[in-house]
Amino acid sequence: AGAVAAGEGRSAAAGALDDGRALAAAERWVEAQGGDPAAWSQPERLPPAPLRLPVPAAATGWVAALDALAVGQAARWLGAGRMHPVQSVDPAVGIELAAKVGDAAEEGEPVAWVHARDAATGERAVAMVAAAARIEEGRVAPPALVLREG
Repeated sequence: AGAVAAGEGRSAAAGALDDGRALAAAERWVEAQGGDPAAWSQPERLPPAPLRLPVPAAATGWVAALDALAVGQAARWLGAGRMHPVQSVDPAVGIELAAKVGDAAEEGEPVAWVHARDAATGERAVAMVAAAARIEEGRVAPPALVLREG
């Protein structure tokens, strides 16, 4: 994007994380959307959801895929995002991932947690997240965090 010279992106990002510029930017984003920017450094300031429901792994094996769009849609379904522009965002609800691609999974153990206001909405979100997770028998290598440089 031209923010830094080619090949200097990693060191610039590390510097922003180390000196607090990245946190300050995140706080500005939250504040611009009407949220409490202190939630980044003091997560206890966020209201807790009344329910925390596990999303159990369907099988024992390795997490081979976790459909990010489907997880995002489940979060939106809970109220963590807007379905319509007039809706407000509920800061208490959402999806907490307990596993990522490449992690081992045990059948019945949580691969995620759903934070919900009510059982019906929470159970629907659990089903959505469960459908987004694919467990395979063979070991799965985690994907690269950086797809390409330059």
